[in-house]
Amino acid sequence: MRLAELQRNFAHAMLAGDNSAVAATLTGAPELIPERLEIYRNNVFASLHDVLKNTFPACLALVGDGFFMRLAYDYIRANPPGKACLLYFGGGFPVFINGYEAAASVAYLGDVARLEWALHEAGNAPDEILLAEEEVSEMDDAALRSLRIGRAGHVRLLESRWPVDDIHAYTQAPDGPAPDMAQGDFRLAVWRGADHRVYSARIGGGVFAALDLLGENASFSDSYHVLAAFEQHTDAPTWLAQALGRRWLKRASN
Repeated sequence: MRLAELQRNFAHAMLAGDNSAVAATLTGAPELIPERLEIYRNNVFASLHDVLKNTFPACLALVGDGFFMRLAYDYIRANPPGKACLLYFGGGFPVFINGYEAAASVAYLGDVARLEWALHEAGNAPDEILLAEEEVSEMDDAALRSLRIGRAGHVRLLESRWPVDDIHAYTQAPDGPAPDMAQGDFRLAVWRGADHRVYSARIGGGVFAALDLLGENASFSDSYHVLAAFEQHTDAPTWLAQALGRRWLKRASN
């Protein structure tokens, strides 16, 4: 048996609980093989459960240890890691939660998970050269209007009908006031600051639309026109100052 085939069979045994393909390749007393494999299986699931628990602490706080373990183990079986680096494990967790029947009574849980994954991605996004205030301050109006810019790679956008930022904050400080659970149109930006901390803030529809446009690269002028269509009271310098101050912008890639 080739090594790659053995590895696939062992992974299948760990995640699906089917020992048949790998048992014949193991030495030792046959009656002890299931118990030996179960030790490995428990370690695999415990390790991946810990990854999810550390990435989604608010979800854990909302549903409790027992339910979260069941949810996590079912997710692991359905979505085993596709990469060796577990930094990327859990990206499908929010969608899995939304389809998880047992979590239907906690309707906002999937959106809280989306916020937590956005925080995780923003914190771990690669460093890149961002657009600096000093660089922009030296441009005249014509150069600024034609400047091609993009949304920084660490910035994430999130829409929800639930106040997920308040729910998330409450799980971190449960002694504080409970969040107002009234539904609405909530839009959030998540980004990494110069101090390497990750921040989130509610933003208006115009800022959301402008940042969404910049995900495809655009001119500064185009981004401002999109913003102004939603928020006529916001002028171009104010938009630029906010975007630069929060490190949302980079020069567009060619």
